[in-house]
Amino acid sequence: MKLSNKFHENVKEIIHSDDGRFLVKIYGDSMVDANIKDGDTVLIEESKEFLSGDIVLAYNTEKNAVIARFMSVDEPPYVYLKLENSNYPNILFTDSIRMKGKIVSVIKKQQNS
Repeated sequence: MKLSNKFHENVKEIIHSDDGRFLVKIYGDSMVDANIKDGDTVLIEESKEFLSGDIVLAYNTEKNAVIARFMSVDEPPYVYLKLENSNYPNILFTDSIRMKGKIVSVIKKQQNS
């Protein structure tokens, strides 16, 4: 497993609402294996509880944001963020990372015909 302390940012824009939900515009190809692609928009619901396998919005102390799969396993590295593209290393979960919410829906980018 490739692992990195580098925070791979894949969030282009965050549109907040007052009800604990917000929209996040995705850029890049780091989540393509979860069928979340460049230009898609995801609906996030704020949460304080996360299960291993949830796709989450996380950010670090520099306010860089990433959509990734939260993983909590019984062997090292124990807790990490998994980018769903094998070209990118997983992100080691550290004290500087906070999770804001979980994806509840993906709005696919309109394809030109």
